[in-house]
Amino acid sequence: MVSRLFPAVEHAGQRHFISGHRFPPFPFGAHGHAVKSGSSLNPHRTVEASLAEPLKTVQSELGPEDREARILAMLERVGMTPPHDYARRYPHQLSGGEKQRVALVRALLMNPDLILADEAVSALDVSLRVEVMDLMLELQDAFDTSFLFISHDLSNARYLAEHADGRLGVMYLGELVELGDAEEVLRNPQHPYTKVLKWTTPSLGIEEGPAEPPVRELDIPDPVDPPAGCRFHTRCPYATEHCRETTPDRRSVGKASHRASCFRSGEDSEYWHSEPLEGASLDADER
Repeated sequence: MVSRLFPAVEHAGQRHFISGHRFPPFPFGAHGHAVKSGSSLNPHRTVEASLAEPLKTVQSELGPEDREARILAMLERVGMTPPHDYARRYPHQLSGGEKQRVALVRALLMNPDLILADEAVSALDVSLRVEVMDLMLELQDAFDTSFLFISHDLSNARYLAEHADGRLGVMYLGELVELGDAEEVLRNPQHPYTKVLKWTTPSLGIEEGPAEPPVRELDIPDPVDPPAGCRFHTRCPYATEHCRETTPDRRSVGKASHRASCFRSGEDSEYWHSEPLEGASLDADER
């Protein structure tokens, strides 16, 4: 999910281009920062010591007293009060939600344009996830930053995308296969893998899906050596020889902002004249 979506995110080797600007690999440093599941805080450093490091990098002119004042203000800003108490704690003295708040503060102290939130709430209790996501939304507006939120839980991604006026993207084996407004993608999924994810997330509460998972094979191919053509063809219930031989382009489906990389979204595609793979079917009734 991307909230306040940047115009483009492209990868070329170990380089990252966002809005035409080149960035180093994650964490981005001055332009961006990463917040991951479980937040990698140094267990041998206090919260204050961990947070002082980014400030020494981006605001080297600050003295010790000014650095401490900025850290305490940020801890209080994310609800960690009294801040002096939390500043002197070690990671093992914090709850999972508190660790993620410290990780958010550490990222924001870098004044980033973009924060990569990689499974940022997956390790938290369900009761805490919405609380932390609401905090992320609040901080996004307050600090004029953006989040690239990565999650295996569609309900979390949907919540952030809808509340941040962002978009929902679905990736399979490293490729973006569908992108659009969250409600449009989930109510009208155009890529078969999006339908699989939707089937595995009954908490979305949109409508009942099929009784069995909509895949031919449960085993996932090696992501280091992905299949040729459409990478989902080895598992797709609608795959044909054309899918095995040709990589689909991402094209608009329905609304202009809704795009999917699937031959089934094109009426004039060679897909419809190709032989289905073993166990697959064109399923013309769904066309």
